[in-house]
Amino acid sequence: MDRRFAWGVGLIIASIFLGVVFKFYILAKAAGTTSFDWLSIRSYLGDPVLEIATAIYILSWPMLFLGIYLCGKQGVKYAERFTKYMTYRYYHRQAKKHVPRITRKSVRETHRLVKKTGRIVKRGHRQTRRLFREGLRAKKPLVKS
Repeated sequence: MDRRFAWGVGLIIASIFLGVVFKFYILAKAAGTTSFDWLSIRSYLGDPVLEIATAIYILSWPMLFLGIYLCGKQGVKYAERFTKYMTYRYYHRQAKKHVPRITRKSVRETHRLVKKTGRIVKRGHRQTRRLFREGLRAKKPLVKS
């Protein structure tokens, strides 16, 4: 991982954390006031803690944009690698690729087991195949519930 990318991710995480924490602090402090102008700058004058919290919240935005800038093209590459797992197309292709292979392997192992164990299992295997075919032709369940 590139050092610049790591700094960018760190700045983004720190910016989001600081922004959320101080935004909730400002809103909680502002909700305690009874005046209607709690969004105006006049209500912050005189309270140094609220002024510092507001300054940190405002500075968290440039931190966020600086972090996004530092991530740059490498961040886009990581995002593209991650987003491919978020689509149904990826899972459809994986299932289409691996299910036939797994099916072939299970048939091969079943045949190996039939050869190894003898006639009793073979007869059961034939009967199962016959029942399965009949069920597909009939398009109704073989077992009544």
